[in-house]
Amino acid sequence: MSEPARGGARSTMALLNTKQLLYVWLMDGVGTMFLDGGINAGIAYAMYHSLDYVDLWKLPNTLAGDVLVTALVEGFLTFVIAGTLVMKDIRTGKVDAPQRFAALLDRVSVFNKYFLCEDLLKSETTKGEQWRKIGRACRSGLVYALLTVVAFVPLAVGGLAVV
Repeated sequence: MSEPARGGARSTMALLNTKQLLYVWLMDGVGTMFLDGGINAGIAYAMYHSLDYVDLWKLPNTLAGDVLVTALVEGFLTFVIAGTLVMKDIRTGKVDAPQRFAALLDRVSVFNKYFLCEDLLKSETTKGEQWRKIGRACRSGLVYALLTVVAFVPLAVGGLAVV
C-alpha cells in the first residue's frame, strides 16, 4: 500500500515528472489562459466598445449575464475539448498519466469511460461509437459546466458588484 500524501500541493507536485509538469502548466495552463483570455477579450470588445457605461444588471449587455454565459460555455467547451485531447495524449503516449491517476483509471472503468471520454479519438472507433461518445462527453461537460456556474458565478458577480 502506498504512503499517504503529506504537505498538500508540494506532495502532489512530487507525483509528477518534469514532462508532466510542463504539460500541465504550459499546455493546459498558460496556453489555455491565453487562448481563453483572447477569446473573452474579443467578445467583450465587440459587446462593450461602443458603450460609455456598462451596468452589472441592466439589459441588454450585462456584466452578470456575460459572466454566466462565459462560465457555462467555456466550462463546457474546456471539458469536452481539453479533456478529450488530454486523454488522447495519454493514450498515444505523448504524456504519461501520473501513477496514481493511471491506477484510478484502471480501477474505475465506468468513471473512465463516462466522465473522461476514454478512447473517443481512437482510430478503430466506428463513426456511430464516436457520436455516442461525443454525446456522452457533451452530457458530462454540461454537468461540469453547471457545477462550475453554481460554484463560481455568484463569487464573480459578487466581486463585480463590489467594484
